[in-house]
Amino acid sequence: MIGRIGASRTPDSAANRCRELLRKMEVALVDRPERLVLSVTEAAEMLGISRSLAYELVARGELPARRFGSRIVVLLRPLQRLLDGEPVDKPAGPSPAHGGLPAVPAPARAS
Repeated sequence: MIGRIGASRTPDSAANRCRELLRKMEVALVDRPERLVLSVTEAAEMLGISRSLAYELVARGELPARRFGSRIVVLLRPLQRLLDGEPVDKPAGPSPAHGGLPAVPAPARAS
């Protein structure tokens, strides 16, 4: 049964699920460049958490993410380092002015 209640939610099992899904992605992305980001929903599935919890973690700055316009993406490499227990520079911290995430600056306009 997939996603059963009471399933192990230890950091090690989340890290193992993430690694396994990353291996599957590598096979699926043979003809495309490596993805650098995941949707919040994809990250939640990899971590075995709910989508709403993933968005909450993003808003608190606990899940490494960036905002591109109205789209929020989870940064894959910092997420991998976080799951491996390595120190991770927080790429995005809570910011009330932007709904918890800094906006990606717009390109400079020619005068």
